[in-house]
Amino acid sequence: MISQKHLQAVFLVILVMTCVLGRADDHMHSAQQIEHPQLVLQTGHALGVNSIAFAPDGSWLVSAGADHSIIIWQTSSGRQLRALTGNKAYVRSVACSSDGRLIASGSNDFTVKVWDVDSARELYSLQKHSGPIVALAFSPDGRWLASGSVDKTIRLWDLKTGSEIKTLNKHTAPLSVLTFSKSGDVLVSAAGTEVISWETKTWTDKQTFRRNAATVTALAFGND
Repeated sequence: MISQKHLQAVFLVILVMTCVLGRADDHMHSAQQIEHPQLVLQTGHALGVNSIAFAPDGSWLVSAGADHSIIIWQTSSGRQLRALTGNKAYVRSVACSSDGRLIASGSNDFTVKVWDVDSARELYSLQKHSGPIVALAFSPDGRWLASGSVDKTIRLWDLKTGSEIKTLNKHTAPLSVLTFSKSGDVLVSAAGTEVISWETKTWTDKQTFRRNAATVTALAFGND
């Protein structure tokens, strides 16, 4: 079992690896080299780190912890930029919007929160789930937030109003992962060994995959 101390170390290593990558000279063609690597030791969470997400431009990242805290870090220096306060439970998941203006967090108190990055202000506190929130995904156009829970449901939220627009309840196991396609036309979810793709125009399930031998823990779309 991984201790909380080891979970914190994982976060610190990620900061260490955010070195600047640059192409070598023309004679080296496409080879890459590390320029001016810096080892950054930064602490901030009192307990283990559970989830991390990078800003779209890579200039900062956000971490969520078992200490109820959410911290935004500058990736170039490892410096803490600001903290998002107000969570009352273990924070299980975080996500960043495609424009880098919003952060979503999900916690063990069944609450999804949406935050403004610049002001660190809480915009919405969304409380419709009946279990911890373990997966979050913003739509690429910034219209919706999808949240997945141990309660086996996916809830879709309108980011202009903070209102729920749809509940998807086809899964028979706790949710583990959510991701939108780059076009935003498809949402894919995983729960247990099952993966479902959803058409976002109608929020209907398009296809179900059940070929996994163990719980699905990650999903990604191809570039095409």
